[in-house]
Amino acid sequence: MACFRVPDIFSYPVIQPATRLVEVARRSVSSVSEQSFASKLQQDSQQLSTQLAELRVALNNAQQLNFERQLTHSEDLIRELDHELVEIGRAGRAQQLKPIPGESAERASSSLMNAARQVSSTLAQLVSAATSDDHQHVGASAVDAAQSLRTFTRVSTKCAPREETLPWTNSLLLPARLSDSGRVFDRVREQSHQSQLTEATRSVTNSLRQVLSHLPENVHIDRAIETIRSVDHVREHRTPVELRQAASKLIEATSDLVVNMRAPQQAAAVDVFVKSYTDFHTAVREAIAVQQEPQQRQINETYLMKAREEAVNVLVRMGASASESSNVTHTQALTQSTHELTHTVNTLVENVSRESPWQRECDSALRQIASVRHHLEQALLPVNNDTYYESLDVVTEQSKRLGEGMTGIARHAKKSETQGVCESVHEAADAVCGLARAAAQSAYLIGVADSRSTPGRAAVIDVPQCGRSVTYVKQVCERIAQQNYSQQQLLGDGTEIAKHTSALANICRSASERTNNVTVKKQFINGARDLASSTANLITAIRQMDRQYTETSQRECTEAARSLHTVAEQFERFVDNPDFGPIPAKISPEGQQAQRPVLTSAKTMLDASSSMIETAKSLSDRPTDGQIWQRLAYNSKDVSESIKRLVSAIRDEAPGQGDLDRAIERLNQLIQQVDNASMAAVQQQLPRTTVTEQRVHQQILHGVQSLRNSVLPLQQAATGQAEQIGRCVREQMSTMDSLVQSCIQAASISPNERQQTALFDQCKTVVEAETQLMYACKDAAGNPKAVERASQRQRVCSASQ
Repeated sequence: MACFRVPDIFSYPVIQPATRLVEVARRSVSSVSEQSFASKLQQDSQQLSTQLAELRVALNNAQQLNFERQLTHSEDLIRELDHELVEIGRAGRAQQLKPIPGESAERASSSLMNAARQVSSTLAQLVSAATSDDHQHVGASAVDAAQSLRTFTRVSTKCAPREETLPWTNSLLLPARLSDSGRVFDRVREQSHQSQLTEATRSVTNSLRQVLSHLPENVHIDRAIETIRSVDHVREHRTPVELRQAASKLIEATSDLVVNMRAPQQAAAVDVFVKSYTDFHTAVREAIAVQQEPQQRQINETYLMKAREEAVNVLVRMGASASESSNVTHTQALTQSTHELTHTVNTLVENVSRESPWQRECDSALRQIASVRHHLEQALLPVNNDTYYESLDVVTEQSKRLGEGMTGIARHAKKSETQGVCESVHEAADAVCGLARAAAQSAYLIGVADSRSTPGRAAVIDVPQCGRSVTYVKQVCERIAQQNYSQQQLLGDGTEIAKHTSALANICRSASERTNNVTVKKQFINGARDLASSTANLITAIRQMDRQYTETSQRECTEAARSLHTVAEQFERFVDNPDFGPIPAKISPEGQQAQRPVLTSAKTMLDASSSMIETAKSLSDRPTDGQIWQRLAYNSKDVSESIKRLVSAIRDEAPGQGDLDRAIERLNQLIQQVDNASMAAVQQQLPRTTVTEQRVHQQILHGVQSLRNSVLPLQQAATGQAEQIGRCVREQMSTMDSLVQSCIQAASISPNERQQTALFDQCKTVVEAETQLMYACKDAAGNPKAVERASQRQRVCSASQ
């Protein structure tokens, strides 16, 4: 089946690191003292550079080929892979399977999850390509799908021998059989109707879901979800639970679930979460039962159902995050789910609780603050896309809001103005949560900036934004297809759908520019086109029905909604590909140590804010109690002091400043080194290098080119990406060290004094310009608001180049 292997799949991940290897090798030549080794390194790096250029040409040629003929081989491929799975199943029944050495359960599950998503994505790409007239795209998509099936089969066989999955080997491998996937290839080959293609891919999705559901770690989560969904049907006697207490325990359990999702105690955390939700659900149900107004009961029933779905979403996304610990998209989705659950819980408590609004708002604020505490346990993943200075701006802004909220609490409490107290408490709680999230993001960026940390990679596509828009489009299309709408509502739905699909199309266009894979690039463009076309058809049908309502116009509107729903569903499957997601940075132990002051200060701020709100809550019963007022004053002072420490901790760890200081010190040493070499040359005491003139000149050319290429990234980092400064500086200094050594070597073998002097002067000019650049970057520090310093930096960069 070698015909299914295409260079595009395997070679792109090789080119970038190999190019980087060439650069590093060239820089290192001047540091190798042994002449024969240095010469060999020079030759090998040149040879690798030549072969990389040839590989790029071969890739470009390969991408122009038509792989449509691969469809004819799909039947053989499916039969081969199915046979492999059958053999594994047979070995499992005979108890002949042995775990693969070095393969952990977590890694095997994560690989299976990724492989399943990749199969779903590539088959969605194949189906979408089949509706176009681009035969090359169809064939290339078939190649991608075939490769993903191979990977899925290989990973499935790795999961089967795990000790904890041996009892379920047949259940695991049976749905992994690839007959459903084969039907997708068949339908594409037969040029079947879109509905048949869609149905075939849905069958594959269901099979994949069955495979993943048999993993032991997913079985426990599935049972938890089933328990939450069936909570209304449980008839066992339960001890009555106080509503506010149940709500607080649920928020606490949610936070613990996030913290422990990859720990050994995950199963216990899931059980506590389910128990907490069940108690909360029961308490709310009892409170709704005694409400007098039917309309209010109906509203709260709706909120309770929403809370249940959000609790399920938390478990689903927790499971995804646990199995793919490096996937930032899953982590951010989990955070969003916990935020939504907290908001709904607070809304329900506010609607059904019998406490005074003052106490109710304080309890809600405390639960809200508790829900963000998990952000500060560790900061190994980004909270959002803010840069260092954007996060610092958020901290400053939210600090002001918190100060205003605290002032408002005291002012309104003195006058016993309940409404004012509630508004101020709400504002203070929002500010505290904003501070916690910004502090966590700042800590992450500080850790990433450490020289020993490994940088991450940005996502090809904004998956969370895609998910939100696709979910909205699908929900509205389902409602239109069910004819559940009023005329006015339908017009509004059409406008909103157009906004969301337009946003999706823009995201697709941006993603197509970020990928080098020609097949994926085409698919993003096709996805944008299909969404735009289906949306236009639906809008036309809605307008036609608005002008003249008939059974025909209604039927056309329903069909258009179903068609758009299908396109959105296919697009959703396609973008849910692990290759499109971001890769988080790996923060070193030293980076985590640098994070500690920020995280500690933020936790202190949370504790102080919670104490302040607890004290404010006490004032509802005893508004004139002097001791409570004194305690409130102490609490407010603690909050203010903790915020000052937090801001100071963030500023003290500003990324890149230490690297810039070390770079400036090293550059001054290099200037002195050039001066010393120049003086030695004048006195005819400069040692002559054993390196050949040709090789030295090549090193200088490579160094100058590398330096020129690295100036712009450093300028961009100093303009608005503080967390990137350190890495850019270290790269430049590596080049500068090598360049200075090469210039001194070149001067040592120059035929006359004039050439020597010119080399030393030019080398010193470059080093001095680099020093000025470092000073300008240190002054700007990555702050985009430093407009005047940016212009200075631009002038220095131009001079350096």
